Amino acid sequence: MSTQITPQSEVITPVGQTPPVVTETPQGTSVVFGGQTSGVNTTAISGTTLVSGEKTTGSSFNMFGGADFIFAEFKAKKSTVTGDEGDNAIDAAATVFKKTSFDLGAGADSIAFAEGSKVKQADLNLGEGDDVVSFGNGSNVTKSTIDLGTGGSDRILIAQDAEVKKLTIKNFDSNDVLRIGDVTYTQPGIAAKLAEDGIDFITFE
Repeated sequence: MSTQITPQSEVITPVGQTPPVVTETPQGTSVVFGGQTSGVNTTAISGTTLVSGEKTTGSSFNMFGGADFIFAEFKAKKSTVTGDEGDNAIDAAATVFKKTSFDLGAGADSIAFAEGSKVKQADLNLGEGDDVVSFGNGSNVTKSTIDLGTGGSDRILIAQDAEVKKLTIKNFDSNDVLRIGDVTYTQPGIAAKLAEDGIDFITFE
C-alpha cells in the first residue's frame, strides 16, 4: 500500500496498483491517475483537489472540512464521491461517471457537470441543505437518479443543450426548483406540467 500525504489531501493506493502523481500547485492539489487503477482512496482535506488522468474503478473520493473536487478529463466507474457537513463543491468537465454514487451529506453543496461530462447509471444523494445540481450544455445524463433528501431548497438546472435520456428525481418538494433551459418547474403538479411540455425523460418518486 502506498500513502501520499500533502497539507490538503491524502491518497492511498492498494498494493499492485500504480499510485497517482500527487503535487501541490497554487490552485490546490493535483492528483493525476496513470494507467487503469482500482481501489484508490483520495481524500480532500481542505481547499481544492484537481483529479485527472486515466480511468479508475471501485475508487473513493472523500471531502472533509468543506473541501472541493474538480474532475477534468477523467473516468470513474463503480466509485463513490462523499462529502461531509461542510459546503462541498464538485465541478466536472469532460469526465465520465458510470455506476458511481455521490453522497454529499449536510451543507449547501453543488455539483456541476460541464461540457463533455457523462453521468451514466449514477446515484446522486444530496442530503440536507440548499443544494444545486447542474448539467451544462454538452453534458449527458442517462439512467441516473437524483435524491434531493429532506429539507432545504434544492435546484436542478438543466441547460438547453444538455442531453438527458432518463433521469429520476426523488424527494422533490414545494421548496425545490427544476429548470430546463429557460423554463422553471415547481410543485405542485410538476409531473403534469412536464407532460404538457412534452418532456418525458424525467420521472419522480
